[in-house]
Amino acid sequence: LAADAGNQRVFVQLQNEFGDESLIFSDDIILLPADELVGSDVIEINDGDPTTSSESVTLSFNLASEVSGIRVAESAADLEGSPWLTPVASLPFQLAAGSGVRSVYAQFRFQDGRVSSVYFDSIVLEP
Repeated sequence: LAADAGNQRVFVQLQNEFGDESLIFSDDIILLPADELVGSDVIEINDGDPTTSSESVTLSFNLASEVSGIRVAESAADLEGSPWLTPVASLPFQLAAGSGVRSVYAQFRFQDGRVSSVYFDSIVLEP
């Protein structure tokens, strides 16, 4: 794809094991640069602190206005089952008990229905 954001047309042609080629198919997509929709330092735990002594932390988000939902979880695999929340600049969150590195994963839904990549931040819990 061209590096420019905006309308793009993509093409595909398939070939089977005998060398037979299909017709050429195309579709139009809209390419939106992720860094314009979700900013840098997308998610931070306790404003980027490296450690915490409490399981109760605050998640901060750097979001653009096109974000219509946020979901968070302590594992990327659990995001799928997490509910979509209204976008907010910060959100209280409860880490799993015990000491060690804790990560929180976030995903964002945009007004046009697309879902972002998974973003995360980590903190060391030392109760």
